[in-house]
Amino acid sequence: MPDNGHLQNDPPLIAGSKSLSDVTDDICGLLERRPTALWWASFSASFIVFLIGAAAVAYEIATGIGTWGLNNAVGWGFDITNFVFWVGIGHAGTLISAILFLLRQRWRTSVNRAAEAMTLIAVVCAGVFPLIHMGRPWFAFWILPYPNTRGPLWINFRSPLAWDAFAIGTYFLISAAFWFVGLLPDLATIRDRANSKWRKRVFGVLSMGWNGAHRTWHRYETVYLLLAGLATPLVLSVHTIVSFDFAVSVIPGWHTTVLPPYFVAGAILSGMAMVLTLMIIARKVMAIEDYITIRHIEVMSKLVLTTSLMVAFAYSTEFFTALYSSNQYEEFAFVNRAFGNLGWSYWIMIACNVAIPQLLWFKKLRTAPLAVFVISIAVNIGMWFERFVIIVTSLNRGYLPASWAEYVPTLIELATLAGSFGLFFTLFLLFCRFLPVISMSEVKSTLPAAAGLDPDEDLVREVREARKRGNIIEDVYTPYAVHGLSEALGLKRSRLPKLCLILGVSGAVFATVFQLWASAIDWPINVGGKPWNSLPAFIPISFEAAILIAGLGTVFAFLFVSRLWPGRRPDTLHASVTNDRFAIQVAAGAGVARPAGWMSLPQLVRAIPANLIVIGLVILAVVSVIARWGLSTFDIELLADMSRTAGYESLTSNPYFEDGKTMQPPPQNTIPRGLPGAQQAANPFSSTDAVAVERGRQVFGNFCAPCHGASGDGDGIVAKRGFPDTASLLSERIVDMPDDSIFAAITIGSGAMPAHSGQIDRTDRWKAILYVRKLQTGQR
Repeated sequence: MPDNGHLQNDPPLIAGSKSLSDVTDDICGLLERRPTALWWASFSASFIVFLIGAAAVAYEIATGIGTWGLNNAVGWGFDITNFVFWVGIGHAGTLISAILFLLRQRWRTSVNRAAEAMTLIAVVCAGVFPLIHMGRPWFAFWILPYPNTRGPLWINFRSPLAWDAFAIGTYFLISAAFWFVGLLPDLATIRDRANSKWRKRVFGVLSMGWNGAHRTWHRYETVYLLLAGLATPLVLSVHTIVSFDFAVSVIPGWHTTVLPPYFVAGAILSGMAMVLTLMIIARKVMAIEDYITIRHIEVMSKLVLTTSLMVAFAYSTEFFTALYSSNQYEEFAFVNRAFGNLGWSYWIMIACNVAIPQLLWFKKLRTAPLAVFVISIAVNIGMWFERFVIIVTSLNRGYLPASWAEYVPTLIELATLAGSFGLFFTLFLLFCRFLPVISMSEVKSTLPAAAGLDPDEDLVREVREARKRGNIIEDVYTPYAVHGLSEALGLKRSRLPKLCLILGVSGAVFATVFQLWASAIDWPINVGGKPWNSLPAFIPISFEAAILIAGLGTVFAFLFVSRLWPGRRPDTLHASVTNDRFAIQVAAGAGVARPAGWMSLPQLVRAIPANLIVIGLVILAVVSVIARWGLSTFDIELLADMSRTAGYESLTSNPYFEDGKTMQPPPQNTIPRGLPGAQQAANPFSSTDAVAVERGRQVFGNFCAPCHGASGDGDGIVAKRGFPDTASLLSERIVDMPDDSIFAAITIGSGAMPAHSGQIDRTDRWKAILYVRKLQTGQR
């Protein structure tokens, strides 16, 4: 029989017959007690791993991305693999908080707070890798469309990389707003029970004057519902846009319409697995088994099993599509994934993401925390390898066998991967130490229903009867949102939904018009032959802008209307209303009946503190003065290497110039333009060395003849099949070319010809040149 949303034989959501004050004591006690030795050991280990990764990143930034194992074939390796992996991990928080909130799933209340924090931390970890990949992360803001003096030069709004920046930035900000709004009642609870001055001050600022008044709860529930509604399509769009990094290309294995839903399903699978991993550890280490029960673990295990089946279907669909297309390149890409040189990674992916999660069909395993923990770890390993398979195995075997190359990650890449996990666990442990890991207000709202009681109805009935007796009820203070109280108080529906709609439409229209103006009027440029007004390509950024402006604008409006700002002192009847007390505020006045036990609160002046206004004006004035006069007066230069290259040093001092520079040498390890007299490298092998010439013939036949032809006149099989303008090695230009120039072309590539340094040994390149010279003299 149904009983408050679950079957009677189901285990309870909250174990131990908790009262409202028990919830406060249990959760706040985790923050008020000293950290355990186990917490310190975990934090120290994760922080050390993070430092190793930070050192690797610092070395890479100082040296360059040549410290990675990338080559001409595999331009994306561990960095983008890690980026996609961490973005996927961040999806579970919004899934649990937003989608399951809309579906009214009560079990989410114990895990949503930690899942939301995990989302923010995972997005931070993900954002590190594109910044590193840029080579100069201090110029990361160049990917944003901001006014500049370079044309102005606007970004390419048709690029998936620009879509990524908007999607992930929007996702982080909306998730942070969602997380913070949900955190406000709990911050007030911690503030009101704080014993030390610093805790009371810190949480007093963070709680922004929250007092548990139902008028604030009324708007709070509205804005929380709106954020959930905005975050639901947002969470689906983010990994869809990340998949466009690959799907809009023409590389076999990437150019497929199944990739967006495939990425979303994989993101939910990896995110739910990580939530399970963290929650199983937290419930044991932090002794919160009463709040994260076996029922929570079982329900999340079912979600992991469901998304595992979805991912398995996507895997099979990929292979079917490739085989059904009869496209030899698509077929090869997927056969190479499974049976090529990196096939082992594919089968690890299948085992961890498809085979192992099927164990969750068995209830005995679904309800065994240790078994679920092992399965969740396996799924996260498999999901990382899924991203590795998609990216690396699709690149290391291209159209031309001559361009094939092996990708081997370096120690720097491995250290960076480990460091990202160190950063993730370090931040998560800090979150568990200083903020409530479980949403106290939401858990409290489930306790009456779980106990078969309904004190909320009693409160609502009392308020209605009091109003009928002629009492003027100014507000009701509760530790959680009481449904039905708004109608009892006669509150009108909030106008925040209308504001949210207006802001969202305005954001979408503004973003679309701005992209059209920047791309077609102010900076028209032909990108891939696309029209300037590429409206379909503008949809991703317009959508993200609509969500961002609607979400943040609604949150700021909620805070403003509710008179919530940092450091505001709460107007409350009693500090315990944020813990376990319910209070009704009745207006004082002659002839007004007030039953015994009811309390009233003098109306306080609710104005923004004058000191905040003064501080804001001072900051604005200082910034304005610096922007107008400071930069030029005091010779302050922002981003100096945008104006000059720091790598140049003067050869001799020149008294006629302020900086004393005359001629300036090139940066270290580079060759200056037009440098004459450079010593040419000679072929170390003689043309009379028959063994060397024979080896050169073999190398030429394997690597050069497919394009240039057996005779070298440019009629190879590649040219015959339509590749235009294949160079003839018998032309006057190449005959007159010195040996070292040909050697350089073979090594680093030339025009459409790829680099062959990874395929042809250095000595074999010189021997191949000997054979080319034989062809040019007609001595085949």
